[in-house]
Amino acid sequence: MSLQSIINSKEKFITSTLSKFDKAWDGTSFEVQKELINIFKRRDFDEAFIEQVFIKNGYDDLMELTASQFAKTVTFSRDISKEVGYNFLLTPENKQLFGQLNDMNFESLLNTKKQIANDLRRFAIESQLAQQSRAIIKRGFTDIFDNMGRRLNTEVNQGIRMSDEAINKFSYDNAGIELFQYIGPADGKTRGICLDTLSSQQNVKGFTTAQVEDSATPFIVRGGWNCRHSWVPFTDGYKPTIPSEKELAADRNKGG
Repeated sequence: MSLQSIINSKEKFITSTLSKFDKAWDGTSFEVQKELINIFKRRDFDEAFIEQVFIKNGYDDLMELTASQFAKTVTFSRDISKEVGYNFLLTPENKQLFGQLNDMNFESLLNTKKQIANDLRRFAIESQLAQQSRAIIKRGFTDIFDNMGRRLNTEVNQGIRMSDEAINKFSYDNAGIELFQYIGPADGKTRGICLDTLSSQQNVKGFTTAQVEDSATPFIVRGGWNCRHSWVPFTDGYKPTIPSEKELAADRNKGG
């Protein structure tokens, strides 16, 4: 299995996880909206009540199932280590830290429910004060759920990729890896600093640990929040393909 195919498989896994999450969230949010829109004028329509409606409709179960996928990226880390030729090893202490990190990712997803409940409660009060029509209130509820869906998608993506980067960095240090390459998609959504690192001559030759840390895309942080790129041990088996500026502009214009 080549490094390129492992990278493609990991990206496919993350994309599939996000797609399944989005589909499940659409179902959950639809049921919650349908219930809340009929009772938002009740006196007990507060944050605690709204959170219970979310729980009843499977919000917590969805977040637990989604967070359980984060640790599965370890499989790809092991595959990369075999391909590049180093021993992937986690100490008991780091296994414990990795578990704590995944627990915190789960808690972060759970806590988003509180923010949604707060936003819905505030909007319900504003709507009653302004004597808004039911149609406008329903549209406002939909906007809140759509915005939170995008936020949760970002949280899930960030959780998976940050867990993956953290565990990989430890395994590289443990194995004494000294030369790295920046990998990942180059398209209309790619940040300029990531494109610069991907297309740099240094990326063709490999970055030392010090060079990575001094770059605009260091370990763990990479291109910033929600970055889709990774640092992997250098190999001649992976060559980044960088689209032209014209191709990137066309990709941006079509929203991708």
